[in-house]
Amino acid sequence: PTPKVPLLVEKLRGMFDYIVLDMSSRIDEMALALFDMASRILLVLNPTLPALKNGLATMSLMDSLEYPEEKTQLVLNRVTPDLERSKVAIAVNIFEQKLRRKALAIIPMDEKKVLFAVNRGISVIAKDRNQSPARDLIAMADALIEHLKPKQEPSATSQQLSTPVKPP
Repeated sequence: PTPKVPLLVEKLRGMFDYIVLDMSSRIDEMALALFDMASRILLVLNPTLPALKNGLATMSLMDSLEYPEEKTQLVLNRVTPDLERSKVAIAVNIFEQKLRRKALAIIPMDEKKVLFAVNRGISVIAKDRNQSPARDLIAMADALIEHLKPKQEPSATSQQLSTPVKPP
């Protein structure tokens, strides 16, 4: 089954603007093939020491594969400011510093809302788009779309209009 997944993703590319793959934390041949194909890789981590250690190993792998820095982006999930302040959870800024990445998104922990949605078979976003964590997930998607937009080169016409012309 492994060789078929990258082929399927390649076929789907022509049909969709975006393809999102939710992968396991295991990095195997299939994962590496999909990483190579990806425009962006979101490294989603919880604020724990084992996650930081695994994140460092993953970033080291991404560096060894010579991926551009912007290809792998950090997302911190299940963040609780109270636990950060009391030094129970590792702070967001420690993750950003150690992994040399600013977090694209910080998703707060709200077990009640997430469990409510999961146990009813609906997405967290479907319940209330204007409250956290739905609002944060939507903001992450918007930021990711913005990062994926092609950089527009100024057209020759706009350059001509913006360049002052000296009279003869």
